[in-house]
Amino acid sequence: MLDGAGTKNNPRASIESLEHQLEAEREANREDRRLLAAALDRIPLQLEAPAEPLQKVEEGPGDAQHHPETRGEAHEGVQQRPWWRRMFGG
Repeated sequence: MLDGAGTKNNPRASIESLEHQLEAEREANREDRRLLAAALDRIPLQLEAPAEPLQKVEEGPGDAQHHPETRGEAHEGVQQRPWWRRMFGG
């Protein structure tokens, strides 16, 4: 940023200040990328989708009242996919 009359009259000082600021931002960006890579390496592989589709989704006795599509005798034995499969496919 221009800090008053001193840098407005001296473009060289302004350029040097901006170069210093740019280098500081680049260093912060490198550190952010390093931290992100380290965090991503620590995520367990169990979060990946299972190789086989689920055979049957088990619901408790109170779950049917929260899901109108599972109420009633007509849906007995019908395989219900998890919400994330319905939303994202698969």
